[in-house]
Amino acid sequence: MSDDAQNPEPETRMIGAFASPIMVRRAQGSDALNARLAQTVRNMAHSGPSDDDYRAHQGGFYSDVTFFQDAPDGAAELQPIVARAVTDYITRVLGGSLRQGRVEISAWVGLHRERDYQTPHVHAGTTISGIYYVQVPPGKPEPQGCLDILNPLDLQEMTFLRGFAKTHCRVHPLAGDIVVFPAYCKHLVHPFFGDGERITVVFNATVVQPRLGKTMQE
Repeated sequence: MSDDAQNPEPETRMIGAFASPIMVRRAQGSDALNARLAQTVRNMAHSGPSDDDYRAHQGGFYSDVTFFQDAPDGAAELQPIVARAVTDYITRVLGGSLRQGRVEISAWVGLHRERDYQTPHVHAGTTISGIYYVQVPPGKPEPQGCLDILNPLDLQEMTFLRGFAKTHCRVHPLAGDIVVFPAYCKHLVHPFFGDGERITVVFNATVVQPRLGKTMQE
């Protein structure tokens, strides 16, 4: 009798528990839309002050969270692209469509130039966060301009197997990329140096659960 027969391989399965799903998608044929959005964001930055309350950015411009509602040039075309990305993300994570509740999306724009950056932060009070990259400065080496999504299991890197535990997931974005991730994930943006602009549309997608029925009255 062979050793394999005497010592059969035990039934084994690995469970990828506590994963934080991150989706990166490239919007096809977005050059013309991106050019319009870039001009819209520049006009907004020129005409009004940055909405800096409760922001993590150091330098740069941010609008308030009514970009899709206000619908400046390019916003109406971008909104269904973002909505589809959020829907596809939820479907891929759940293995099917959302069974209860509805998704509400808010968005704002950002414009950053040399040495502007974002400190680590989360988007509190929402479900899913994401970034659409309208324009990025070309030819910058890592980590310049990169998005780092930090590992929420901070104890993992202290105690687990070397080579498996990662401190962060780095995205080196290109124009037209959409990055979608859980809102609980801390993330930061590195500065870049030299000429160029990083122009983004940032969004939150909140799953609103249906309200329960009225409580029974005495």
